[in-house]
Amino acid sequence: MVNSSVISRGTDMEDRIRTKYMTFVKVGQKPKTSEWHIVNNISGFVLGRISWYSAWRQYVVDFAEATFNNSCLDTISEFLTKLNQELRTNPVG
Repeated sequence: MVNSSVISRGTDMEDRIRTKYMTFVKVGQKPKTSEWHIVNNISGFVLGRISWYSAWRQYVVDFAEATFNNSCLDTISEFLTKLNQELRTNPVG
C-alpha cells in the first residue's frame, strides 16, 4: 500500500513514490496537474500512466498491457485518491 505519510507530507508531492511492487514516477507537470508513470520495481516496465481527465475532472489511470492482483489495484487506487484529494485541497491559481 502507498504510505500516506509519504504522499501527504506537504502541498507538493515527491517526484517518486516507491511502494512494495511499483513506483509512481512524476513525468510531467502542468500548472494545475501532473502526469505519472507506474513502473514495475523489478523490471522497470511502465505498467500504466496516471493523468488528469478533464471530462471527469479527476485523475485516471490508463494501463499498458499488464496483469494486477487486488493488492496492486488497491495501491493504485489509493494513489489516485491521494492525487485527487491533493488537487482539491490545494488548488493552484
